[in-house]
Amino acid sequence: EGLTITPLIPESKIGLTLTESPTLFVYVSQPAAQVEFVLLNEDESEVIYESSLKIDKAGIVGVSLSDKDKTKNIEVGKRYVWSFALACDPQERSGDYILKGWMQRIEPPATLKSALANPNPRARLIAYAKNGIWYETLATLAQMRSLAPDDARLKTEWTQLLQSQKLEAIADKPLVQSF
Repeated sequence: EGLTITPLIPESKIGLTLTESPTLFVYVSQPAAQVEFVLLNEDESEVIYESSLKIDKAGIVGVSLSDKDKTKNIEVGKRYVWSFALACDPQERSGDYILKGWMQRIEPPATLKSALANPNPRARLIAYAKNGIWYETLATLAQMRSLAPDDARLKTEWTQLLQSQKLEAIADKPLVQSF
């Protein structure tokens, strides 16, 4: 079976975020020596962020845009394109396996802002999910699962979240790495 990558994005292909440094998740079906991650503006004329990753284990990988030096401000109201490119042959890059997703940063409504002030991660998770903030819903749930890997309720919620966006094929894959 060849290498496949599946982005964890909503069916609409556009996930919402509230932050300039969201975490994006992809499922990679086998280890990959050279993966390039790039974030571009909507018309793909400007690179906002790029990094290369080495994926040691098959599974769901989270890539966090937290390096402030690299992230030019991801502006509220704008859409961005992110892509993962797998170099199948480093000498011949035209055969790269490329996958794309979209994100849009929005300003949280006041009701959401106050809900997010709650220190309880579950309360924040519910607030993100209710407001359709995809990337933070996913990242919060992934973080809760990594802290409590045997929690059946969290596993069920993760599965339901992915099923809701037709991602059930990868719902039971392990969370393996974060960058």
